[in-house]
Amino acid sequence: MFKQNVTKTLTMLGLAMGISAIASPAMAFSLGGYTGPVKLLFSNFDAGTTGYPTTAPAGTLGNVCSTVASCDTAAANPAPGTQPSYGNVGNGGEDTWGIFQIQAIENAVSGATLWTTGTGGERLTGMFGGLQDQQVTWNGGNSFTTGAVGGWMKVFLDTNNDYNGTPGPLGRTGQYSYTGATESSLFLDLVFGAGGALLGDTTSTYSSSFLQPSLTGSGNGHLDVIGGTNAAMFDTNGMTDLNGNKRDLSFDVTLFAAGANSLWSATSAGQAQGNVPEPASLALMGIGLLGLGAASLRRKKKAS
Repeated sequence: MFKQNVTKTLTMLGLAMGISAIASPAMAFSLGGYTGPVKLLFSNFDAGTTGYPTTAPAGTLGNVCSTVASCDTAAANPAPGTQPSYGNVGNGGEDTWGIFQIQAIENAVSGATLWTTGTGGERLTGMFGGLQDQQVTWNGGNSFTTGAVGGWMKVFLDTNNDYNGTPGPLGRTGQYSYTGATESSLFLDLVFGAGGALLGDTTSTYSSSFLQPSLTGSGNGHLDVIGGTNAAMFDTNGMTDLNGNKRDLSFDVTLFAAGANSLWSATSAGQAQGNVPEPASLALMGIGLLGLGAASLRRKKKAS
């Protein structure tokens, strides 16, 4: 009798998991059962602070500013589309923010494509922001290096084909919202990790090197998963930053000039690398079996 009950319960559990896989947004997205290292390919529109002076104290190369407040004072052109009500203090609240679309996800080793935008009508779009420059170094000429603190990134699983960066910063409707980029279910909720950008720097979350006024250059940081429907797919601490901290994703971008007709400060192409663990369904099955075992034990105790 007990064996029959176990069989029935396992069958019902399997059916329930099958139904959940069909109905749940978290289970709809798939990499075809792939597990292992992955690379997410981003296409971004960026709004950034510019106008840092091409001189340093006493006219020598070195730090233009070394705190958030002093960097706010030094910058002539705050990032467009920001305001203090978005949760940060200082010159407009942010020095870097933007929107993005993930074009594809690849096997990070072989380069094989695992997913492309539009697969099954699904698109991964989103927004990043909250990065505040806390140190800016003038390297000579028009070259600068920055270290920022804070920062977040939100990825949405969207079935509407309405992603559009043409409105520029004017398309922003709130701290975490941009028309066409931040709709449907929150796929991944991410934050930039302190100490994840510069060797020997335990506070900066993101670093960029660029030329003014074009903002051509590059940037890098590391990301930690804090939520989202598909958090378990990427929350692995499988990456190590320059200071030895375990992170979920490493993030690198190449910055390009935005173009004369663009309202953005720059465009960029980026990639985030991480690891996908064994399918979450295995963990769910384990939890189900544990629950079944506990229920069986309770029945045995009552019978005795």
